[in-house]
Amino acid sequence: MDPARILSVALAVLIQLPTIAIAVLGLYVLVSSFPHASGFVIGLPLLFVAALLIPHFGKLDKRDVKLSRREAPVLYGVVDRIAISVGAKPVDLIALDPRFNASHAMIGLRRRRVLWLGLALWNVLDGRERVALLGHELGHQVNGDLSRGVLVGTALRTLASWYQLLWPGRQRRSRSRTFGFVDLAEMSARGFFWLFRVVVGALYRLERQLLYRSGQRAEYLADALSARLAGRESAIGVLDALYLADTGTKALVYAARRSEPDVWEAERRFLRDLPEQERERLRRAQARQGHAVDSSHPPTNLRIQFLRALPLTGDPVVVSEAEWEAIAAEMKPGYDRFDRMLRER
Repeated sequence: MDPARILSVALAVLIQLPTIAIAVLGLYVLVSSFPHASGFVIGLPLLFVAALLIPHFGKLDKRDVKLSRREAPVLYGVVDRIAISVGAKPVDLIALDPRFNASHAMIGLRRRRVLWLGLALWNVLDGRERVALLGHELGHQVNGDLSRGVLVGTALRTLASWYQLLWPGRQRRSRSRTFGFVDLAEMSARGFFWLFRVVVGALYRLERQLLYRSGQRAEYLADALSARLAGRESAIGVLDALYLADTGTKALVYAARRSEPDVWEAERRFLRDLPEQERERLRRAQARQGHAVDSSHPPTNLRIQFLRALPLTGDPVVVSEAEWEAIAAEMKPGYDRFDRMLRER
């Protein structure tokens, strides 16, 4: 493990220590002072603060369409085969969302493995590209990405929660009212919160910087696994599709506004008919802008260059047309839900 990874783990431990200390102190005061009221007056607020600062283990969005193994046996079967091929564990849940993206994470105290499939992206990929997408996301289980682990991942989410918690509300004071002690106390409190917010923001940026090389390496490794399972060109096809995220999303919105009977077919048709010159213009423009999925991912054009340097050979996972048709039927509740959401905008 390189020094940056060691430091990121050490910092994650330090981030969690204040929450543990506050919880232990609150519990000690409550137990040692029982049944006196002083223990409740001091101990309960400390436990309340600890509850606010407790590490966040992630959760599902209420708008996600959750598919169980009983509801989508064919989809889970394909995902299980891909998981075995990359050496990952089977996912506990597959959720559909409307994004032009996909992701994998462990959430909750039970650390359930959840795979999110964004239908705006899934809808425009062919079969082999979908295998590549699944291989990339499941590859994050085995590529050593610390930001997805329990310790470092929860530390990052905790810092983000602290940052939001320390954001003071907008100050409102009548012009006719004179400045008094209450205003002074409020200003002091805001200054206190601002100072801690600066510290929390600095810690978050430091942790992200320490994880930068680890995260970049993890993405390239996941891309390599993707190419091994579906072929180099299919893995490149997924990344190339990401350049069309804004275009594809707008196509869905416009189709809904025009009340087209099938917005998903409209998206596929629009991107399929997009002239190659326009595709190349988008590639070049976004490459110049450093297009990436987010700040934790390498630039998309560099990921494509990396894949082009890989050998063509691999260990492909084959999914039959009948299986893709069955999977489309299993995903229909998600397509229908997000179709309604688009039309209700």
